[in-house]
Amino acid sequence: MFCETLMVHEREITDKWMRYFTIYEEYLQKFKNQSVVLWLLGSVEYDILRIWRKYLGALSVIVGIGDIHGYKNNEDDQILVRVGDQTNASFLQSLIDEIGLPDVIVDSSSRDSQDASETFNFLYEKVSKNGIYIVEGLRTIESQDENDLKVEGGSSFLNLCKGLIDALNARHYGAEIDFADVTFSMSFYDSAVVFQKVAWSSDSLKPIMLPAVNKRAVEEIIDFGNRVLSRFRLFWKTGSFFRSGKENG
Repeated sequence: MFCETLMVHEREITDKWMRYFTIYEEYLQKFKNQSVVLWLLGSVEYDILRIWRKYLGALSVIVGIGDIHGYKNNEDDQILVRVGDQTNASFLQSLIDEIGLPDVIVDSSSRDSQDASETFNFLYEKVSKNGIYIVEGLRTIESQDENDLKVEGGSSFLNLCKGLIDALNARHYGAEIDFADVTFSMSFYDSAVVFQKVAWSSDSLKPIMLPAVNKRAVEEIIDFGNRVLSRFRLFWKTGSFFRSGKENG
């Protein structure tokens, strides 16, 4: 488990909130020992990159983007550090060109909501199919926009999420929105949101047509069930499945 990986390496200190570990286990354990590219966005300790490497295994590539504390040019084949503005689309695209599409993004940056929204709006569609996008630390970035949260259509990240809930279900109302085509679920937790992507096939988006019901066959099944039930009621009363005397004839 992620928590166990953290505790084994006591010298690798992290200020990660403990309840995030449950989220990691639920959504990211499927990537363990797989070829996976994980992007960590924000202000994080270099040691947390090492913990992710231990958790995900030897086939993973961990990319720290932003302000990485404790980094001393000690990259290896699995850990990369890139310093830049994560709201800058050109910078993010250059990382994609260099490293490839991310399979998992964990955005733990403590900044304002508008930045979180801009980063999400650019990167979400870039995450690989069946990938995961996690935004955590909402208790920090949303506290800066307390008044904005009260305004419908405000710029806070949670207001963006509220709109995406509608987008996820838009197809049922006749609208075609790209977000719904690539998203399986949105899950909300205390201070975190998890987006689970999916590669829907065209067939999976079509209504399921059930075969026509044979009314006569259904009536026969019901009649048979009633006769069986009647026999059990008789046995309960008399101790026999058969009626006596003339009734048995």
